[in-house]
Amino acid sequence: MTRDLIPKIGASIRYSKTLTSRESIALLHNPKYRELIRFFMAQPSTVQGASTATNQSVQRTYNYVQRLLETEFLEVISQQPRSGRAIKHYRATAEDYFVPFALTQALGYADLLEQELRPLQNQMLHAFEHHLAHHDPLEWGTRLFLDPSGFTHLSFTPKDNWQDFSYLTDLLRPDAPALVNFLGKVSLSVPQAKALQLELMQLWSKYYFAAHLATEAEHLETFGVGLSLVPLED
Repeated sequence: MTRDLIPKIGASIRYSKTLTSRESIALLHNPKYRELIRFFMAQPSTVQGASTATNQSVQRTYNYVQRLLETEFLEVISQQPRSGRAIKHYRATAEDYFVPFALTQALGYADLLEQELRPLQNQMLHAFEHHLAHHDPLEWGTRLFLDPSGFTHLSFTPKDNWQDFSYLTDLLRPDAPALVNFLGKVSLSVPQAKALQLELMQLWSKYYFAAHLATEAEHLETFGVGLSLVPLED
């Protein structure tokens, strides 16, 4: 079962906040501020530590931190005396921040998802461009073709040697980048679709939470992953 693969991620949460002010909701949806909030949720730190972790200048980080203090995303937990201004240590004020959909500026759930996903989608598309166009000699492009069964397919394939999908094997070479992109329409019965739904949930859970089981010796990289299944309107 999928539930067996998922850690009890909410079991240890003691401090939860529902955001109600437009300012705090806007900050949480701002990628720069959200990156800092996530950093301080994971560990207490100083402005210098946050600056290094987020690859921003100390002054810009300080300005962001002050804004997060004013909106009660952060709190000061200790001060380290020194000549001049004391070094302050900050942490997030909650382990869970919830934004009700009704309080967002989104026109609908689709609009909200687009706002959240567009930056990652753009980043992923540019990554595909980088790995396929600039590092792969196979001359990839869009192909609409008819198969022997009479079905038409729209696929992203190399120019040559694509008929048996052997190029997919080429992508699995150890020296090839770890990338794959399947997006299309599939005709399924409802039981088949529910079975696929379960498999996708299990697959996502297995790898999304894999970092919880990683050892310090393992070198982890960040990958963009998207798994989708939804009935399409005619």
